[in-house]
Amino acid sequence: MNQILSKNLSNTNIINNKFSDFGLNTKLLENISYLGYTTPTAIQNKSIPAILNGYDVIASSQTGTGKTAAFLIPIIQKIIHLSNPSMSPAKHQIKVLILTPTRELASQIHENIIKYCNNTMLRSCVIFGGVNFEEQNKILHSGCEILVATPGRLIDHIKSSNINFNYLSFFVLDEADKMLDMGFSYYVEQIIQALPVNKQTILFSATFNKEINKLSQAYLKNPIEIKLNDFNTIADTIKQTIYIAESKDLRKNTILYLLKNHTWRKVILFANKKSDVYELNKFLSDANISSDFLHSGKSQKDRNTTINAFKNDQFNVLVATDVASRGLDILVSCVINYDITSTLEDYIHRIGRTGRAGIKGESISFCFQKDEKIINNIKLISKENVNIKYLSNKKDLLNLDLINKYSIQNSEKCVLLNDNNKIINQILDSNYSNIQNKKQNNFSNQKAILLGGKSL
Repeated sequence: MNQILSKNLSNTNIINNKFSDFGLNTKLLENISYLGYTTPTAIQNKSIPAILNGYDVIASSQTGTGKTAAFLIPIIQKIIHLSNPSMSPAKHQIKVLILTPTRELASQIHENIIKYCNNTMLRSCVIFGGVNFEEQNKILHSGCEILVATPGRLIDHIKSSNINFNYLSFFVLDEADKMLDMGFSYYVEQIIQALPVNKQTILFSATFNKEINKLSQAYLKNPIEIKLNDFNTIADTIKQTIYIAESKDLRKNTILYLLKNHTWRKVILFANKKSDVYELNKFLSDANISSDFLHSGKSQKDRNTTINAFKNDQFNVLVATDVASRGLDILVSCVINYDITSTLEDYIHRIGRTGRAGIKGESISFCFQKDEKIINNIKLISKENVNIKYLSNKKDLLNLDLINKYSIQNSEKCVLLNDNNKIINQILDSNYSNIQNKKQNNFSNQKAILLGGKSL
């Protein structure tokens, strides 16, 4: 790796306060302005000049910092002169290939391309599994300058000789870490072998590890390394809370209470298993919480319908597996992990759905005692800025049941206090005495209820 170039470009103090400082095309600038972007982010300030100057790039920064625009804007700038009104496919050869690990991310990037290329004559298309193969073949043969694809479906089209990469100039590996984690390394190598040798390669990843470094050394030529802060970091705009709870019922009731007593506009509730996604979605629906679910078992059409409905505020809680952890460019108020991820990278991506673009967000995660290793890793990269609470796993959930049943209003709700690994749910309600008189038998003159089942 060219350390001199890496140092000169990634550590530069030159800051462009406006996108016009990059010397971009007028139409591209108009599209950027229309989307409401005014000041380049740190990753954009470092990546755009490097890509415009023709260097291979390996870059990483916190999720939600504008990585997609950091490679799309300079690439579109470098091919915008190829815009033409011709209907001939020969006049619209593939110049850019963007490879992503998931359908959702591929769709999101393609949507961004359409916005950045508005009022130009550049064509783009996206291909992934779950969609009719022959229809994609027709689109490919009609010609496009920018192709976004997932590995498996792209390999299918390459084997069917549906794609011509002879004119390719740019190859982007986005979310490369996830691509390797999902077992696509063999596909990635096959795809690279099908591409021209002379091309500009750009590798973007939210996290960095040995596998990414190995991939970079094998396929990138003297790349510029752009590293902002630590590779594995969490945005300080995210308030993190971890509840240690062994009981599934306790987790579900706590989630229900939190959802009913916060004003979060949009929430993503992650679960590791499809079966838990089904169960949680039904649990919330039965409790009159507006929700829907997303996982790989859904057809592509249904997945798109669910994502669009979530974007358009048709429901408030998306219950999902990790298919929703990357590529959803939706402003989310809170991320809840019904169970913690097995890796730190996946945790970073999950909670990275909130606290984006400088807007504060919140993450709430449930763990077992045995998850001590990942909890310690989270604390380490968060510089101990994580609130850890212990929930009793005893059967007495009377406090949550009563709160939900009687809908206590005008209160400070519940304050969860960590007291020797127990949670005290203290009801601070101005109307408490009235409720107590009316429900004396049920409340038994309690002023507060301890999760362990003892009265104060």
